[in-house]
Amino acid sequence: MFDTSKIWACVLKHLREGQDASLHSLISNIKDIEFTSDYINISTQDLAKYNILTKNIEGLNKIAGGDIIRIYLNEKKSESNKTVDRLKELFGDKLKIEV
Repeated sequence: MFDTSKIWACVLKHLREGQDASLHSLISNIKDIEFTSDYINISTQDLAKYNILTKNIEGLNKIAGGDIIRIYLNEKKSESNKTVDRLKELFGDKLKIEV
């Protein structure tokens, strides 16, 4: 167990000071980052960002000091899918939805 947010700050600092400004810029603009006691989970809905991150995951983990950074690609949900999911959450199996 360690403070993954401090490790993430060190990764960002290293990228900012290094020669990889584009990767630093990309990572700095990702909003969905989860810090657990063991991992840094980065999620994105953008396939291009996901591909760049997975291409650089080895280097990022090297900077972090271990295999603690994980990258996830989230599917984009349309507004109607969000509404259906919310209704299912509220009503469960009592509600039948036909599309």
